[in-house]
Amino acid sequence: MFLLTGFGMAARKAPWCDEGWFGSAAYHLAQRGRLVIPEIEPAPDDPKMMHSAEHIFWNVPLYEVWEGATARFFGFSLFEARVSSLVWGMLALAAWALVVRQVAGGAAALLTLLLLAVDHILLVKTTDVRMDTMSVALEAMALLLYLRYHQRNLSLAILLSQSCVTLSFLTHPNGGILAFLDTAVLALYYDRSHLRPRHALAAAAPYLAGALGWGIYLMQDFALARVQFGGNAAGRFDGVLAPLTALRNEILQRYYYAFGGGPDSKGFARLKFLLLAGYAIGAAGALTTARHLEGARVFLVLAAVHFCFLTFFDAAKPGAYLVYIIPLLVILLAVWISTFWKTSPPWARPILATGVTAFALLQLGATANTILRNRDQRDYLAAASYLKQHTAPGDLILGPAEMGFALGFERPISDDQRLGYYSGKQPKFMVVNAYYRSWFEKFRSARPAIYAHIRSMLALYRPVFQEGNFEIYERRQR
Repeated sequence: MFLLTGFGMAARKAPWCDEGWFGSAAYHLAQRGRLVIPEIEPAPDDPKMMHSAEHIFWNVPLYEVWEGATARFFGFSLFEARVSSLVWGMLALAAWALVVRQVAGGAAALLTLLLLAVDHILLVKTTDVRMDTMSVALEAMALLLYLRYHQRNLSLAILLSQSCVTLSFLTHPNGGILAFLDTAVLALYYDRSHLRPRHALAAAAPYLAGALGWGIYLMQDFALARVQFGGNAAGRFDGVLAPLTALRNEILQRYYYAFGGGPDSKGFARLKFLLLAGYAIGAAGALTTARHLEGARVFLVLAAVHFCFLTFFDAAKPGAYLVYIIPLLVILLAVWISTFWKTSPPWARPILATGVTAFALLQLGATANTILRNRDQRDYLAAASYLKQHTAPGDLILGPAEMGFALGFERPISDDQRLGYYSGKQPKFMVVNAYYRSWFEKFRSARPAIYAHIRSMLALYRPVFQEGNFEIYERRQR
């Protein structure tokens, strides 16, 4: 079920900015053997993406290597890149279910697998061309390997689990840090009396190997690496200094928007609030059983670690990071339901079964709505079709990098929300979408000079296409 609905998502969603960037990186690695994103136009006020046409240091490279390798073997396309991420989603489902089986038993594990397989947000995120799903899968593998081997050979359990922690970090730092914290929780919970100094050596070996590999990569241009990676990390930990603001932003910007509270959500989309309510009930139910149930205690601690980390150590609040918390919310719900089923009176079980069925059907309904209601994809394809008809292969196009999926990443595309403020480029066509317009609004108050330039640039061009969120402007003849 997860694979089939995932194929539907991969085929029907419109691409967005992150997919354009990481898709470009995978394409150029497969075709040229270099990790670059030539579409990104350098901007001094955004140091993390400076000189991305030369190197990519603003994120760790393992995911791009994976995507580039699969593109090399299977051929590059948006669908292929998304399915490459979906593979890691399948692995994550299996690993999380087996983790639950180790801690809370087979019934909870089977219910976890079912609820993860139909989870709407998980399906949306695991079919993005982004590194989060791969990082989460490696995090779950770290937990599974520790639980599988810690009683037989603690040193081996630590070595294998921390190898996955290292790989998860090299895919995305958030996943690696959470994997480290999660395995530390398990080690302290199950084996604190057995830990010895030699176990630190078992943990350090994969850390050193990972640091060596990443260090060799960074040494290609260490000065640029400091600028890019430092720019990407800047402001990430501001929530520690303003915890109440961080908590408010976490609830509103991450959960409220994702579960139907965003400005584009209306009608039945707001029913997704019921899904969030279901997760809240599961967490509360697990809390009531934690005193008597080991599985509830362990997963409540892990969920608290994830929630606190995402709340206070991630000021940006992107929805993509929900993949780091959704599996644990699902697990808490599954553990509580399986426990309640065993202890509830016979008359309550049909009610509980009906609730679980309704919850799963609501998830599948949200997924079906996303797959069938593909207006954004139609708008994207219509804009790409117009450009194909009215441009030559060498014409410069200023617009979002994801246009490369339809036009080809060999085409000269300048992804520049500042419309040439720094570069001075005046392309034949400019493509503006909702993401660009959100940047225009930011510049209106934060960078008036850039906003004035944007207005003057738009005045030099005439609108020739408008479909949904996409507008295309052509340079006026002089």
